[in-house]
Amino acid sequence: MAGFNQPGMRVGKRKLPVQLPQEAVQDFMAVGSAVKSTSDRGKPLKFAGSDMEICADGDEIVGFVEGVELPNDSGRIPIGCRDRGTVFALDEAGTLAVGALVVAGTQTPAGTHPLGTGASQLGGADSAGRVKAGTPTTHLWVVWEIYGTGVDRPVLLRRA
Repeated sequence: MAGFNQPGMRVGKRKLPVQLPQEAVQDFMAVGSAVKSTSDRGKPLKFAGSDMEICADGDEIVGFVEGVELPNDSGRIPIGCRDRGTVFALDEAGTLAVGALVVAGTQTPAGTHPLGTGASQLGGADSAGRVKAGTPTTHLWVVWEIYGTGVDRPVLLRRA
């Protein structure tokens, strides 16, 4: 069906935007054992030289693990890093407010799911990293929506 869902086209009573939004996923390499499996999807990332690694507690967040591939011959792991748009995360302390800036919280070890095996209560996300209120200076992620109450409640973040 040529031309289906093209910018400017009417769909029902709505007209599609002139430019469709683009979610950005950049390709990087993860160092050593920084990212081990798809259980690491959604965890926050920071630069480690020209590569990426999972953030430690309090680190400024560059992006979030979007995809994980098999290691190459040198042991480096190709990953996708979502560095803008929206992403689900877990409110480490359960105290975040809409509009708050965040940094990385305490992450589970590489290769382990933050909510345990089989958890998927994040609006379709199969994993997520922990975040907490902070004062980042370069890479600004802001709380957009909050779901539920308590520790490790899901939040939707958006790159400011």
